Amino acid sequence: MKNRVYVLLSTIFLIVVMGILLLAYSKHINSTHNSSHTFSNIINKKMQKNGIKKPSSWFYAQRAYPSGFIPPLAVKRARRQAQTLRHLYKDNSTWQQEGPFNIGGRVTAICVNPLNNNIFYIGTADGGVFKTADRGATFQQIFTGQTSISIGALAIDPNDTSTIYIGTGESNASGDSFDGDGIYISHNSGASFTNSGLNECGRISSIVVDPESSNIVFAGCMGYLFAPNAQRGVFKTNDRGATWSKVLYVDDTTGCIDLAINPIGCDTIYAAMWHRIRSPKERTVWGATSGIYRSEDNGTTWTKLQNGLPQGDTIGRIGIAIAHSNPSVLYAIYADNPGYFMGLYKSLNSGDTWSRTNDADLGGLYNSYGWYFGKIYVSPQDENSVYALGLDIYHSGNGGNSWNLFTDYTVHVDHHAMYLDAANPDLILDGNDGGLYITEDMGNTWSHFDNLPITQFYNIGLDRLHPERLYGGSQDNGTVRTFYGNTSDWENIYGGDGFHVIVDPTNSNIIYAEYQWGGLGKSTDCGSSWADATNGIDYSDRTNWNTPYVMDPKNHNVLYLGTYRVYKTIDAATAWNAISPDLTNGGSKLVFGTITALHVNPVYNNFIYAGTDDGNVWYSPDTGRNWVKVSQDLPNRYVTSIHSKRDEPAVFFVTLSGYDMNEHVPYIYMTEDTGHTWTDITYNLPEAPCNALCLDPNYDIIYVGTDVGVFEKTFQDTIWTPLGQGLPISVVMDMAIDSANRTLYVGTHGLSMYSITLPTSSVQDIHIKNNSPVSIKGNIIRNTLQIDFANGFQEYANIAIYSLDGRKLKNIFKGHTESKHLTVNVQSLPGGMYFLSVRTKSLQRTFKIYKQ
Repeated sequence: MKNRVYVLLSTIFLIVVMGILLLAYSKHINSTHNSSHTFSNIINKKMQKNGIKKPSSWFYAQRAYPSGFIPPLAVKRARRQAQTLRHLYKDNSTWQQEGPFNIGGRVTAICVNPLNNNIFYIGTADGGVFKTADRGATFQQIFTGQTSISIGALAIDPNDTSTIYIGTGESNASGDSFDGDGIYISHNSGASFTNSGLNECGRISSIVVDPESSNIVFAGCMGYLFAPNAQRGVFKTNDRGATWSKVLYVDDTTGCIDLAINPIGCDTIYAAMWHRIRSPKERTVWGATSGIYRSEDNGTTWTKLQNGLPQGDTIGRIGIAIAHSNPSVLYAIYADNPGYFMGLYKSLNSGDTWSRTNDADLGGLYNSYGWYFGKIYVSPQDENSVYALGLDIYHSGNGGNSWNLFTDYTVHVDHHAMYLDAANPDLILDGNDGGLYITEDMGNTWSHFDNLPITQFYNIGLDRLHPERLYGGSQDNGTVRTFYGNTSDWENIYGGDGFHVIVDPTNSNIIYAEYQWGGLGKSTDCGSSWADATNGIDYSDRTNWNTPYVMDPKNHNVLYLGTYRVYKTIDAATAWNAISPDLTNGGSKLVFGTITALHVNPVYNNFIYAGTDDGNVWYSPDTGRNWVKVSQDLPNRYVTSIHSKRDEPAVFFVTLSGYDMNEHVPYIYMTEDTGHTWTDITYNLPEAPCNALCLDPNYDIIYVGTDVGVFEKTFQDTIWTPLGQGLPISVVMDMAIDSANRTLYVGTHGLSMYSITLPTSSVQDIHIKNNSPVSIKGNIIRNTLQIDFANGFQEYANIAIYSLDGRKLKNIFKGHTESKHLTVNVQSLPGGMYFLSVRTKSLQRTFKIYKQ
């Protein structure tokens, strides 16, 4: 009897404990991911109203405005310019990784050594490629120094496992990634890479190596994401990548999204073709040209498969997989217009006929995001064991007769890549928006790899009272924080896509964070719980995907937030009031008509500055009572940041985004008279979007974060130089200076957060080149170029001219600088922009020149 009572009481106790834990977990989810149910509904309605689902086109739109198009060659040119500057200037300071390593980011491709499953490679959306030789205990970034680190596909030659193929350009229709520059090959297990061509294919979706011949490789190419081009379809090489030929082409907006090859009869290959084209505010991800094609003669001729498969103009993305244990069995998964699950189909006769599986349980697999994922995998050992990837992963163990959820709440959503081990069916790798996961018991338990620095930051924040606490808003991983300053102890404290985050400089328990479209929340208990902080803001206002808000540097209770107008709170976000008219030109096809940059002068806090996504710059000299537009003489570009000199509010800087193919437009302007006149200070900066700017509070030094890294210059100097070593050519989205500890932090969009220690000596000691003995007489030249040397400067000089994409064109002088002036004939040089490099034993200088 006592035993029964004991068991009964124990059972009741366990039930109560479980109930408490579930309630606590529910409250945690509600408090961290949805600050209020009402506000969550409002944000969802706003997303529906704007017609944009995540990933937002914001990332692309700000770089494409006003033309609506990012010329791929302009992107490559900017990256090569950055490489050139890094070659010409050596900075001994070193960047340090700050993490997070344990949060993750979007993993887009996985390949595993077939002879040793401890060795595998992962590709990321904007962080390049990582390799492990110990099943993920440690990772090494191996694809460094390249002009593209957006990865779409990976493959290992099964006949020679030291040969690795990397296809650049993420193939998912994500707005926050770039087109790539072709396929790279390594013949030494990733120690070095060479470009193998297909440079204009935009996005490489898949690479398959013929199991019987290393010389034969197929590549699926999606083409440019935001523009039509003919370099898309299926390409083939017969000489291990030395040359490529296009073997399947439909049209200039239909590319190949997936490939499958028969591992036994290697002459048979299948290609899933997808009609897809995007613009900043429109998405076409379906069409009659979408479908599955088959070649039975090694890619020479192709037939579109139809019997039993969907037909018509509503077909979207397609994934295809072949059963290696029985190559007659194939599976295909379809999305529709605009991206809902359409059906999962099976063939038992190599694709001659198809039938739909019993897929009713997969109805919510895509939830309208079928253009963002769409892969299907078959177990190498069992033709009936199938995995469908979408928001979650579903598994069928009976050939599609029934489906069950395969991942649990411990695994991040949005799945893009999978590996199924040929020797051990229990071993599975999963790549998703939260990074890389592994299960070694067929999905019963999952482990996350907490050692990959691949988080995609939008913005970052510092805690002034606790400098070890770093914050950031990240793509699809919310607002994250490290409490102790370690690389792998970061935690999520606020949901959605994370953006700006501010910690009250007088009280670290007070934190402001947001998610998309202005979802501002406030915590007063150091992030444990959150409350909506948007009372008074009109929810019908146009708001940016990345809505800016700032805190008054002299009054922590005063904040400003920008919709299409500026709001102000004087009581720490208890209530907001509009203090400006509409500062935009209204909405248009390419922009939302929203404020994108806000700033308050650190000393004269009555000066407020605002910039918009349609090129307007304003300032208010009286805390928002009056506003003055000062952008009439600035280029019509997306404003990304505004910063003023701390004790001179009339002196401020504006950074702009955008790429252009023909105009070599500047992206940073400075005014010394509150915008009456502007000076272009870009000079030799690579022609890439400038996303963030910092002014050193102790010295007159400017730091700028761009799509191709971080650069610096002094107020007095003309040229920009790369800052530090060890930071890849990556997209830097935000910057912040901890002036007390002389540390600059940057948030990258794909490689987590970095920091660098800034010099503590005087500005003259930091930049000896300010008093450089070398200068040029004007940077606009006709037939001759004059280089001036200071009196007494006699060194051996190597002077050369480089193209803007970093190629050395010609040496124009080698010898001792014995005269004060050196005049060089450049009459034969074609008109256009160039870099002039002057290198001696004691200095390296680069000038941007324009030949008329």
